[in-house]
Amino acid sequence: MFRKFRNQELSNVKYTMKTVKFLLSLGFAAGVGMAIGIVTAPRSGKRTRARLTEEYEDAKSHLEDAANKKIKEAKAILNKTMEKQSEKSKDAMSKLREAIKI
Repeated sequence: MFRKFRNQELSNVKYTMKTVKFLLSLGFAAGVGMAIGIVTAPRSGKRTRARLTEEYEDAKSHLEDAANKKIKEAKAILNKTMEKQSEKSKDAMSKLREAIKI
């Protein structure tokens, strides 16, 4: 029973880590693509720097939002797991108490 739970818990962690890696890779690729596109665009240096700063702030904001969302999801999974284990341990303790009384 514990192995089944542990395997399920590990698969949730692996799924979350894969998602985080994917989002980081996607963000990095998008950032590199934007930077190349902006640097090669025909604009003055001042306008290009201003646009780079704006794009950087937008990308940073989106990545922070995505990271915070995944952190919330991970916390929810952890809390759900802790609640399940708490219930199982309470059940086991009550069964043990009943067995000792007999």
